[in-house]
Amino acid sequence: MGSRVVLRIGTRISPGLLKNSGTPNRSARTGVPVTKRKTFACLAASAAVAAYALSASQGSANAAAHAPAPVSKHVLLISVDGMHQSDLDWYVANHPSSTLAKLTHSGSEYTNAATSNPSDSDPGGTALMTGGNPKSTGVYYDVEYSHKVDEAGAAVAEPRHVEFERTRGVDFTFAPRATTVLDLALETPGKPMWDRPDLGIGAGDVHVSKGTIRVTVHSLGSVPAPASTVTLIDAVGHELARAQVPGIPAPLDLLPKTAQVTLHVASGVQISGAKVRVQVSDHSQEITQLNNEVVVP
Repeated sequence: MGSRVVLRIGTRISPGLLKNSGTPNRSARTGVPVTKRKTFACLAASAAVAAYALSASQGSANAAAHAPAPVSKHVLLISVDGMHQSDLDWYVANHPSSTLAKLTHSGSEYTNAATSNPSDSDPGGTALMTGGNPKSTGVYYDVEYSHKVDEAGAAVAEPRHVEFERTRGVDFTFAPRATTVLDLALETPGKPMWDRPDLGIGAGDVHVSKGTIRVTVHSLGSVPAPASTVTLIDAVGHELARAQVPGIPAPLDLLPKTAQVTLHVASGVQISGAKVRVQVSDHSQEITQLNNEVVVP
């Protein structure tokens, strides 16, 4: 069996279209690509700049340590997407007369800040302004919120219990003009991929000749493949023929491990559009089902 998860689908009205650009930007200092979606990996720089602005507005504490610090009426937070501490250092060194450089020289620098997790723009910005992490604020992504802290009126569907696999899909319907949020909770872990068998057939493994179809079945996993069944299915899903395949050892020596079977097709049966399918007889979970079926050539 695969992993069992609880899938909860909820929606909330979206005020605008999702703008989800994954186009890489580049660091001004190093030229290394920086993905815009990882925008608050720079929280250390943002927090530092905020500290500079706050300190600048309060004046120099070192110059008049004995005098009471003035009360600040405003705090300026400057947040630069994609900016790391090293980028800030480079900019100040190459633009010593800039306003940003003046703020750094007249303020205090704090470089031990940490990002929120995840560190996208909305959860990162919310963390800076509120001190809350995504778990407490519910802001996990640029356009998604937790159902438990979402705004009133959010629609939450009944939970579904589904088998979740890398090579299988989960069907659900997106509501129009709304943001759909998926919450998944693991119920039962599935068997690891390296402990699963895997059977496979390709187009070159199926040969048609005078009422018979010869099929070569491959064992591709790291554990032996159990006995299986090869079936011939017509275009509307009817079974036309079948054959039993014995167990096949795992190719641990990196040499092919195969078995051949022959399907006998009755005279006059049309196999145009038919498919050859292989499936383990005990229905144990394979690594993937994407290589278990081919169309008859």
